[in-house]
Amino acid sequence: MGSEGPGFFTLFGRCGGLTSPYRFYAAGEWTTSHKHSLQAMTAAWLLPVVTLTVAASSGGVLARALQAYSPVNALITITVAVFLVTVGLTLALMIITIYLLRLIVHGLPPGYKILSVFLPLGPTAQSGYAILLIGQNFKALLPLDHGSSGFLTSERTGETIHVVCVCVAFLLWSLAVMCIMFALLGTLEAARRTRFPFMLQFWGLVFPNGVFANFTINLARTFDSPFFRVFGAIYAVATLLVWIFVTSRTVALVYDRSIFAPPIDDDDSSNLHEPLPNSATSTVG
Repeated sequence: MGSEGPGFFTLFGRCGGLTSPYRFYAAGEWTTSHKHSLQAMTAAWLLPVVTLTVAASSGGVLARALQAYSPVNALITITVAVFLVTVGLTLALMIITIYLLRLIVHGLPPGYKILSVFLPLGPTAQSGYAILLIGQNFKALLPLDHGSSGFLTSERTGETIHVVCVCVAFLLWSLAVMCIMFALLGTLEAARRTRFPFMLQFWGLVFPNGVFANFTINLARTFDSPFFRVFGAIYAVATLLVWIFVTSRTVALVYDRSIFAPPIDDDDSSNLHEPLPNSATSTVG
């Protein structure tokens, strides 16, 4: 197994690296081939760039596995992860700034689009998790025992990068908590005024919250903090319950194929903006 490990992980890493140009192409295509307006904006604008942060966290996990087999390939992998998370997080923060302006000027997204308010959790929490892994990998891989680079051969470089990455990760965790508070307040306000028929868009609640739970649990290991451990466990259980609810509702609606119906445009979805009736209905609200 020792001889097969390096080849497998190296092949896996190179295959993952081949998809990186497509991620940039997708983001560029999104900005050049589509027309957008501020009023129609939702947090779904983050989806083309969040893939870069997901790839960066995957690189962190892969580099950790490569350490025992090929430190050089692990260092290359984690360097690419730094590049990906830097580009992805920078673009995500730009889009989140525009999204905040949209909320201030035009209010909450209408209808089923209110479910997108949880999407900013994706790039913030995923980037924090990726940066946390990057710091751990540099701490394990540095200093190098060869070469003439004073930076890479210094005994303090790995520790310093690790400390900086942990601090940045905590800052991103704080930003993610703010996004959660905004999302919960927005969802509660929308639920008070409207009703929500179940649709596939509810699946958008699972990934961002799951990423945040995973990020919090990893911070608990880093800080050895009971608070982060308990909070992360509670949030993970809550996310699991959301997943169970969404899965059960999806399976139930697959039978009559109504789950595959396209979402109703906001201009034609006046029923989504009606006040909640006094009697119980089959909608989620």
